[in-house]
Amino acid sequence: MRDAGSWFTKDIAVFICAVACIMWSAFVNIRGLRVYALLQRWFFWTGAAALLIVVIAMLLASHDDFVNNLNGFMQDGFGVSNAYQATVEAGGSADFSFSLGDTILASVIASFALIYPAWGVMQAGEIKRANSLSGNMKAIVGAEVFAFVTVAIISALLVSRVGDEFLFASGSLFYGGSEDALPVPPFFGFFAALMSSSPILIWIAFVMFIAWFVMWFPNITLGGTRVMIAMAFDRVLPEVVGKVNRRTHTPIVAIAIFSIGCLIASVLYSFLDSFVSLTLGLLILNITGFAATMAAAVVFPYRKKDMYASTPAARYKIAGIPAMSVAAVIFLAFVVFVDVQALRADELGLNGRDGLLFIFGCYAISALIYVSSKIYRRRKEGLDLGMVYRELPSE
Repeated sequence: MRDAGSWFTKDIAVFICAVACIMWSAFVNIRGLRVYALLQRWFFWTGAAALLIVVIAMLLASHDDFVNNLNGFMQDGFGVSNAYQATVEAGGSADFSFSLGDTILASVIASFALIYPAWGVMQAGEIKRANSLSGNMKAIVGAEVFAFVTVAIISALLVSRVGDEFLFASGSLFYGGSEDALPVPPFFGFFAALMSSSPILIWIAFVMFIAWFVMWFPNITLGGTRVMIAMAFDRVLPEVVGKVNRRTHTPIVAIAIFSIGCLIASVLYSFLDSFVSLTLGLLILNITGFAATMAAAVVFPYRKKDMYASTPAARYKIAGIPAMSVAAVIFLAFVVFVDVQALRADELGLNGRDGLLFIFGCYAISALIYVSSKIYRRRKEGLDLGMVYRELPSE
């Protein structure tokens, strides 16, 4: 098993795993939303049960238990003596006093993950009671609170059992490419499995990690392909992209195109080291994409008064101002803060030449797709794409 684990750190193994994830994601999405929802429910509860067991094991374990189990694992498997202390010493010293600036910078990275409870709005048209404001608030805000509380509990336990110096040192060594680093990335599942010497806990930690992670990929394909369908309806993409299969009721063409795009990105990620760091640019691209929607939410109650008045959200106001606009302004301010911090911080590696080229290159490709479609539709079909966006279609 250790040999197998070592093999999975190789470039070709990363690529094979990526292909497997792409195929799994495409399969789940092609089978339809009913199968997707069933799998998501089962995987979630399986992961939640395994996580509860792991958290209990962490509560019962001590810092010394972790140190002894890590040292035993590294000694037996890799011939490294006293690996815990050796890692701390090789990783260098760090100041662990509270720093508001570093905490704010860490929140920028965290925002990239915590924004995803809103991902569900992209497939809202296929979900029952999607037009319920209270239902959406419970689903999105409830998921956000659950994620935040879970992360807070795990983080507190991880620091107390593993130790802040070791966490810093192991991360610095591994991501710095040092030969003194651990044989695997210093992630939660690996550390959790070392809270006990029991092989059973190791397998439970494995199930915990895989159960939740394996349903992440279909989420990305589901959201991405629904955006592609909307773009096809708006004539930005060819109509065939938005075509839905009559038997499966799924956009097979969009799923195939999206999967090919993922495959190309996987090749770059697996075999081009310089591309790995650029993927952090998705932080800016994704959260700024949500910000564009928020900008529309600010003016929507005023530009389309009659349409807004017919929605459940129109009942909610703050000091006479639509609650939608207030919330949108707050989020816009947060996005500006995140983007500024991401482009300012050298630690994220986005403010250099390669990072900026990657970010603005993605925007340039997106703009090229829209402008090309607009010119094509106007010349070939006499259609002004600008008209498409002047009024929302009725549901």
